Amino acid sequence: MSNNEKKKIKYFLYARKSSESEERQVQSIDDQVNRLKKLAGEIKIPIKSILTEAKSAKKPNNRPLFEEMVDRIKNGEAEGILCWQMNRLSRNPVDSGTISWLLQQGVIKSIRTIDREYLPDDNVLLMSVESGMANQFLLELSKNVKRGLQGKLEQGWRPGPAPMGYLNDTREHILLKDEERFPLIRKAWDLMLTGNYTVPKILKILNDDWGFRSPKSRHSGNKPLAMSGLYKIFTNIFYTGIIDHKGQHPAMVTAEEYDQAQIILGRKGKPRPKSHEFAFTGMIRCAECGCMITAETKTKIRKSDNSIKKYTYYHCTKRKTNIPCSQKECIREEKLERIGIFYKST
Repeated sequence: MSNNEKKKIKYFLYARKSSESEERQVQSIDDQVNRLKKLAGEIKIPIKSILTEAKSAKKPNNRPLFEEMVDRIKNGEAEGILCWQMNRLSRNPVDSGTISWLLQQGVIKSIRTIDREYLPDDNVLLMSVESGMANQFLLELSKNVKRGLQGKLEQGWRPGPAPMGYLNDTREHILLKDEERFPLIRKAWDLMLTGNYTVPKILKILNDDWGFRSPKSRHSGNKPLAMSGLYKIFTNIFYTGIIDHKGQHPAMVTAEEYDQAQIILGRKGKPRPKSHEFAFTGMIRCAECGCMITAETKTKIRKSDNSIKKYTYYHCTKRKTNIPCSQKECIREEKLERIGIFYKST
């Protein structure tokens, strides 16, 4: 392509930075723009428009400004793209194919990066290899991250940011007690377990009376705990020391205390899944319809001493839809036991 032809090409300057971990070492958007503007001045190419966005390119249809640029190129507003590297344009095969096809068809007449230029009559293999390497990088990164997260879970450690009351140890990659907030949240659990405080009341005491503030980070933090945050604490089984199985982090509450809190919270609670074995199921049938008798356990909190009392009730399953059953009452397990003792003694 002659110098005169190159001068006629108008370029979109496109700069992108992803917020994801694999992109953190890539130059910032401002650095990319400044360096590319300097390059445009050195080689004397006109810039039609500067487009910047902080979006991941690992999936198609995720970058509005990239799609806008492609549409404007198709409409003839510009014929070239100026970008830092080819992986700034795409890390997925769909967007890579779009750019490659437009270049081969001459709709895009030039793609200029910081170290080379791609033209319609170039060997398409080089661009395909570079695009494929960018895509493969993300695929391998995803596998490595998933493997690392699974490894942490198998070792009994929760991956990701630490829940409130704990801190991430960035050197050992484990969870530690937050010595400032752990005792305050434990005190909030104590108030909940009395059964005398609502969650909004506990939140007010925690924030206003005890001065609770979230950990300060570079962009946020040092704020009172939100209502939703306190509900998450009271319904998160993590605080019992459990993740998928027994975790390695220090427990804040016992499993029994967690269950008691779920009962107090009612419908907002998330009790631990349990399997039950009942003494009389499988051996008793309903005298009216002939269906098997099933059982369920109800839990209540005694107001006198705030202790948990469990009661087991038996009732008809009513599974035979073709046989009506009028039985609605339940019978307590203790009564069945007394009946069993009576028949045994006679």
